Order: sequence, then C-alpha cells, then structure tokens
Amino acid sequence: MHATPATLSASPREETAQQQDCGLTSTCSLAPYETLDHLCAHERSTPSYLHPLDERPPKKQRAGLIAWKDLKNTRYISEGAFCSVHGAQLEGKLVAVKHLKAEHECDEAAITDIELEAELLKHMSHHHVLKMIGHGRHLHRPFIVVERLQCSLSDKLKSTQSGGFFSQTERAQLSLPVSLDYAKQLANAMVYIHHDAFPGHHLLHRDLKPDNIGITYDGRLVLIDFGLSKLIPSSPTEDIDDFCPVDMTGKTGSARYMAPEVALSKPYNTKAEVHSFSMILYEMVAHQKPFGGMDLDTLFSEVFISGARPPLSWKWPTELRLLLKDCWHREPTRRPNFHTVLSRVEDLLEALSERCSTLDK
Repeated sequence: MHATPATLSASPREETAQQQDCGLTSTCSLAPYETLDHLCAHERSTPSYLHPLDERPPKKQRAGLIAWKDLKNTRYISEGAFCSVHGAQLEGKLVAVKHLKAEHECDEAAITDIELEAELLKHMSHHHVLKMIGHGRHLHRPFIVVERLQCSLSDKLKSTQSGGFFSQTERAQLSLPVSLDYAKQLANAMVYIHHDAFPGHHLLHRDLKPDNIGITYDGRLVLIDFGLSKLIPSSPTEDIDDFCPVDMTGKTGSARYMAPEVALSKPYNTKAEVHSFSMILYEMVAHQKPFGGMDLDTLFSEVFISGARPPLSWKWPTELRLLLKDCWHREPTRRPNFHTVLSRVEDLLEALSERCSTLDK
C-alpha cells in the first residue's frame, strides 16, 4: 500500500524548509532516539572512525576544537529550525558558525542533527564538500565552524528566475556551460560521498536540493547540510553500478527533488540521489523549479505514482535531454550511477566547448 500525501507531515526542521520550498517538503527522518550509533543500517556499532562529540578521544589526540572566545566579530546571518548561523573571523579568516539554539538545548533530535553533521564533516576531505574547520561548545550547546560561503545554489537560481538580489551581469552567468559545470562539481561530490568518503560504506545525503548546495567566493560548489545523512555498509562483492536497496526512513528530504521510491516508502539506495540530481540539473538549465505550481497532493499522484516528469526543451543538446531522462527514470536500476553521470556531464561540457571554438573560427 502506498503512503498518502497526508503522511508527509513536517517536523520543526522541515516546517522551516517548507516555507522555502512552497510547502513541498516532507518529514525529517531523524527520530529523537536516533544517535550516531544508528548511522550504519543493519549494524549495532558505530564505525571506529566516528565518535560522538560527547565521547571524544583524550584531549592531546583531538583536532579542531575551537573556543568561542577565539571567534571574532561574530554577527548573525540566518537561522533554521534548530540552529542559528553566524559569520565570524577565526585567525583573520572569514568563517561561518552553526550553533544550536538555546530552545533546543535539551532536544535530542536537534543535538543529533548537528552532532551527526559535525562527525561526518570531520572525517571528509574533498574539494566539493563543505570544509569543517572545527567545533566546540558555547553556553553548553554544540557549534561547528565551517568555511564561509558566498551563497547557496538556491540563491543563484532565485536570482536567475526572478531578478532578485544579484546584478544583471551575475544573473547572466548561469548559462548552459555554467549550469553544466555546477552539475559536474555536484556529481564529483556525489561520487566521493557514495563511494570514497568512508571505506566500506556508502554515505547517502538524503536531502539533496539547491538549498543544501553552497557556492564559495571562488565559484566552487560544495555539498552542505549532512544532518539527514545515512551510512550504509557496502559489500566487497557488490557491483559498483548498484547495490541492494535498503529499508530506510521513507519520505526523507524535500518532495520536489525526492525520488518516487523514497516518497512511496520503498527500499532505496544511491540511485535515489541520482533522481534528485536530475531535478537540480533541470532547475539549473530550465531556470524554473521542477513541478512548479503543483501542490503536494498533485505531486504525489502525478509524479510519484503516475510518473510525470518536467518538460524538456528541444533547444537543449540531445545528450542533455537523454541524461535527464536516464537520471529521473522511474525504475532505479535503469538510472546511471554518479561515475557515469560525471563522465556524461564532462562529455557534454567538452562538446559545448568544441562547438564554441568552431563558431569562433
């Protein structure tokens, strides 16, 4: 039996996201009792490289501990359901500080959210994953310090769609080559978290959307917000192209970008995030949100059940249209993995470059 749209109720964190996503955001999957020991599906213990912040190794072995007093010129930037974000300077460098709100000091779900993100970021190092600089506690509440971003991909897309904050010059930069370059960087990040970040495991982000993709001041795209992520053990004998779908909390993420199997509470794997990628790529090249104007009931019946997909422009390169169709295929096993996605996006960029070079001659 399929879940119904009514079951897509929102947690406090998701309610904030709903306001940013026209109400098309579903339930947060982190139950209050869930801890870092539950990161790996079907495992009782946490991998040895993950330690909850309250169970740190001895002080002499710690790295990245930061005292709040060392953060200078802190100023409020924004806030979500659980955390506030401040800009600051640390040793002369601009940073961002994500700090648990006072009203959530005893909220286990909120604490889990920020601790999970800290633990994952602490053990990842990749050009297209948000860099964590350190962490600590202030007023008995955890905070993490990360690299400062210029904006989110969502900010860029809003400026393209509605005029918004950016100048006309900056809006014009979201051309097809720029969009494909962002797609290349995102696919690169997804290859890393799915296959390389944690040996013996696949890391699923589980909330892939423009709001959770940052852009640095030098134009580098980085994956952010790992609070809903899940580590899944891999098998030495599994095919890199696929692995057995795993039962996880359904309806996790933002509905507009959600794979049908997730919305319908079916077992899923990394291919669900290939679907999410396709919706982000579509939004970048079409300059409009996928399924714009649909309410949640319509989205559920027409997209998740009946298989409707966004319209494709005949003006786009054939290979781009084929890539989108493959990535949002209704059957997860028919979708390419991110190694293949990355290769195809690189081929698209190369073809565009060659075409431009020919026209310039």
